[in-house]
Amino acid sequence: MRNRSQTEYRAGIIGCGRIGSEFDKEMPRKIAFSHAGAYFLSSRARIVAACDSNSAKLDIFRKKWEVNRVYLDYREMLSREKIDILSVCTPGETHWPIVQYASEFPISAIYCEKPISNNLEDARKMVRLCRERKILLMVNHQRRFDPFYQELKEKISNGEIGKIQQVNCYYTRGILNTGIHILDLFCYFFNRVEWVMAVHSQNKCLFKKDLNLDGVIKFKSGPLITMKACDDRFYLILELDILTSKVRIRLGDKFEYFQVGRRNNLLKKNVLIKVETPPFRFKYGPISLTLGVEHIINCLEGREKPLSSGQQSINALEVIEAMRSSAKDGKNILSIVKGK
Repeated sequence: MRNRSQTEYRAGIIGCGRIGSEFDKEMPRKIAFSHAGAYFLSSRARIVAACDSNSAKLDIFRKKWEVNRVYLDYREMLSREKIDILSVCTPGETHWPIVQYASEFPISAIYCEKPISNNLEDARKMVRLCRERKILLMVNHQRRFDPFYQELKEKISNGEIGKIQQVNCYYTRGILNTGIHILDLFCYFFNRVEWVMAVHSQNKCLFKKDLNLDGVIKFKSGPLITMKACDDRFYLILELDILTSKVRIRLGDKFEYFQVGRRNNLLKKNVLIKVETPPFRFKYGPISLTLGVEHIINCLEGREKPLSSGQQSINALEVIEAMRSSAKDGKNILSIVKGK
């Protein structure tokens, strides 16, 4: 990783589709939902070049973000442009060849979309190569960058919200595409996985290269977590429900917080009572990709340590590989995951 004396970082984007650009319909605003939007709002970085194999998307990108240096081939872009931070916003199966080629150039950081890869072998090669070339490899598991989730992790770790009893989640649109968001969050909260058990969901995934899996995940620290897939033809859902000895936390379209209390009831037992103002310092809501860009810059300048490195992102992919293996044999046999 090179030492930086300049205050502005030159960014390049490979892939000008939804996460690369299209999720941000109108700019400027305070929150960015795409890599282009994040660089646009950053005071420390600017887009100098972009690439996409679709010329129509590339033309829209050029006009929208006022970036004149656009390319149909990322190899040409990398050979012609001086880039400090490279965003890779293409499908997972393309990440390894792109990173492998990009590593030949003096790039300081690669901001890679999730999943880091569609398979563990390529993911491990990416991590190893970037380590050897001293390139910061950061994966966009964006919840790790959000102060709300950092605070929730702290409350879980120090026991402030009590002992974890159950954790359940519902998701749509595939274990790699959407489920990995929650799996990575679990690895962030609870660290190493002990075992998993999974079956193919009766609710099929519409993405040909992905699967909907229902599963149970056991963490060495104790929590037993269930994941259940739903059919996105009916609706989209990504919901997390944490029940502890003291509280219940439900995260989805909104944040709901319940704590143990006593109501007048015949059994004279504690119940969960909804709290309208949860005791959190940070607000729950949409996550801006600007947080990831800021974190990368802070890591490059030595002010922070990576929260979502390539190696850290492999943990969630290992869980998915184990779930696939468990579901494939059709016998619900437990699959052991070593973790890192």
